[in-house]
Parts: sequence; structure tokens; C-alpha cells
Amino acid sequence: MQRVSTQELAAVPLLGRTAPTFHHTMVGARRIVLFDDRPPAFIAELHSDGSGAWATRALLHPLPEDDSSPWAFGADTDYIVTLVMSALHHLA
Repeated sequence: MQRVSTQELAAVPLLGRTAPTFHHTMVGARRIVLFDDRPPAFIAELHSDGSGAWATRALLHPLPEDDSSPWAFGADTDYIVTLVMSALHHLA
């Protein structure tokens, strides 16, 4: 567990980044939980059976106020695609 935790804390799973993503680990039931409590607060669970989960909060941007969109906020789709690709690559 210590070897995997050390390896994962040094990893840079986010595409386009050069610094580690996770800064803390804890051990759960048959899993290692990686997290970073600084915004946008990344978390990953790596299970002993090979499954896993990855989560973060998408950054929202205010949208211009007009009659063409009922939404007040939107998300950067390129950022979301990069996050999904990074998470899938890391979990694989």
C-alpha cells in the first residue's frame, strides 16, 4: 500500500499538467483513496479488484445574459473532455 500510495502521489494524471494532481491518500475497504482538497478538489478510488472511480468538480463560467439561452452558467467543454480523458487514462 505504501509503494502504491507513493507512486500515485508522484503521478501526473491530468493531461497538460506538470505537477502532481493528488496530495493525500487514505486506505479504505480494499481500496486506496487519492484526493486533493484544494479546488477543484480531485478524488480517485483505486480498488483492489481493478475497478476505480474518479471525480472532480467542473469549473463553471457565467454566460452572457440574453434571450437565446436560459442558462446562467456554462462549462468549458474542452476542459471536461480533457478531464474525462485524463481520468480514463489514469484508471486504465
